[in-house]
Amino acid sequence: MLRSEREFRQWIYCVSHRTLLLRSLKSDAWATRMDVVFTGVSELCAPTTLRGIEIFEAPRSWLDSIWPRSDRAVADRVFRLSSSTDDFIVAATAGWHEDALGDFDPSHFSVPRLVWD
Repeated sequence: MLRSEREFRQWIYCVSHRTLLLRSLKSDAWATRMDVVFTGVSELCAPTTLRGIEIFEAPRSWLDSIWPRSDRAVADRVFRLSSSTDDFIVAATAGWHEDALGDFDPSHFSVPRLVWD
């Protein structure tokens, strides 16, 4: 699905919407920001900062071999974040978008923004 040498951070995780946004910020090396969104998130095993990612769909048998559970929804998909680690996200969908907006501008995706006064 996506391979990038960029650094990504867990930018927003909205429990009530089961949505996770990973974001790679602009830098001297990158003139754009990149967002990766996962919707329908039911399981998450990943560090808050990822230095380089390789997102691909893995067979359910891979996840069952490292983290067995009997209550996983059949429709959920397993997304690995690297072939060299056991980091993963179980979600219904995933997508990515790259643009030239500011680091703190809203995402292209309809991700709820949380603001507290």
